[in-house]
Amino acid sequence: MNFLKLNLLLNEDWITLVFLVIFLLLVVAKLIYKERLFELLILFFSKKYFLKYSKESPLIFNGFNTLLFTVLTIILSLFLLVFIVEYKPELIQNQSIYLFIKINFGVALFFFFRFFLGYVLGVLFDVKQEQLLLSFSKISYLFNNVLFILPFLLFTFFIKKHNFLVFQFTLFLFSTLLIIRYIFIFRTNKSLLHKHWSNFFLYLCALEIAPLLLILKIVI
Repeated sequence: MNFLKLNLLLNEDWITLVFLVIFLLLVVAKLIYKERLFELLILFFSKKYFLKYSKESPLIFNGFNTLLFTVLTIILSLFLLVFIVEYKPELIQNQSIYLFIKINFGVALFFFFRFFLGYVLGVLFDVKQEQLLLSFSKISYLFNNVLFILPFLLFTFFIKKHNFLVFQFTLFLFSTLLIIRYIFIFRTNKSLLHKHWSNFFLYLCALEIAPLLLILKIVI
């Protein structure tokens, strides 16, 4: 890792404030949605979360998801910021906070655009409700994933020795969790995907494979 630029990044006071915002939002979520937050954390081990909350309305745009989506975008933005330090250090200039803000805005825009596109495809293929359930499943597992990498990301920023190894482990862990996430998404929505497999294939290409290829193209 580019240790000079990373150490400059570690000394930025705004990063501490960002982590404080993350933990403040999680405290609010725990106070208001204590049981739901716990069930989200054990999502890989229990179907209780989906059984309880997949029937609520609104399914996506509710208070809990709004809080966790804010946490999600911040954590992913911090993760991508460190990733850029490793692979695209020329993008880090004088004020890394401006790059963080741009990344945060881009991450939020990416998810909103993908949801909107998925909703449009759901309407066109007459699977709107199924698409909402699939989106709920995907975002719930992603919430779970970013909460798991949060402690390791914290260590990456605040442990100045071996932070390269910590980030490498965080990257490996997050990649592994994303793979497991897709396995569980397929398993959770098995009957739905079997019923609409052709439509889902088009959906997968448009919303999952294409964005990943675009990101890889930009990064590599």
